[in-house]
Amino acid sequence: MMLSGMRFVVTGGAGFMGCHLVRRLLNEGADVQILDRCDGIPSPLDDLRTKILLHDIDITNKEDVMRIVKDIKPTHIIHLAAIVNAARPERMLHRAIEVNIGGTLNTLEASRAVGCSSFVFVSTSDVYGPAATPFKEDAPLDPRNPYAFTKASSELLCLMANHTNGQPVTIVRPFTTYGPGQKPFMLVTHVITNALMDSSIKTTAGAQCREINYVDDIVDGLVRAAVTPKAIGQIINLGCGIELPVLSIVRRIVEMCGKDQSLIDATMPYRDDEVWHMRADNSKARDLLGWSPKVSIEDGLKMTIDWYKEHR
Repeated sequence: MMLSGMRFVVTGGAGFMGCHLVRRLLNEGADVQILDRCDGIPSPLDDLRTKILLHDIDITNKEDVMRIVKDIKPTHIIHLAAIVNAARPERMLHRAIEVNIGGTLNTLEASRAVGCSSFVFVSTSDVYGPAATPFKEDAPLDPRNPYAFTKASSELLCLMANHTNGQPVTIVRPFTTYGPGQKPFMLVTHVITNALMDSSIKTTAGAQCREINYVDDIVDGLVRAAVTPKAIGQIINLGCGIELPVLSIVRRIVEMCGKDQSLIDATMPYRDDEVWHMRADNSKARDLLGWSPKVSIEDGLKMTIDWYKEHR
């Protein structure tokens, strides 16, 4: 798809998924500006430095967000910026409320002020909690940690803006995502980086099931959500719908890294609030967006492992 003539603001555009999204938008001909807390253009976007404007701001500052968005006058906003904490302790709750809910409200209001054609809020599959799988978009939400709670609350803000103000808001719920450049505290990249260093890979017994999605597939869904008018007002899962036991994912990665399975130390305790199954019903994304995952697990893991071999 060609996006020439479209002006995108990507909040959180200096993060893992943000960098991949920004690259995709630029490759499709869009004008892209980033709102993030960042000293400069992140290294994954070095070769595109002359094509990107980055605004180093805190999205909890309403005046700054409003001023910059009014200056840019974007046609589309994709809102990724959020506090994400892998351990997700209770002490993060106040800061997560401030950034994830307050920042979303500020960005929504700025979007309304400039009359954006599309506002895509990037939520998470964590909002479902231990629901019956496959997760469907109309399932009751049951967030079990501060990150999921603030994402679920922000979804309600977005729906209210759509219902009461007619804002063109779309909510997407990506499932577990991995790929080049991701920080090593996430499942796939934790295993890859430790395996490549011949370090012990600490995990649980791995009976819980997860699906893993290559970042390019999720980014494709975000872009389609932003430019598809019939997606406005909708909540849409982005996930492959194929879940695997975590231990089998770990073993496959270790094998693909050419390492011995003895590196796996599967003795960590499960979380008290462990969700045992996470699998998307992606029929809505297929029907509304014409989206489907294109990258197989084998290909996605190989590309990610190759990247970490080069950059470790």
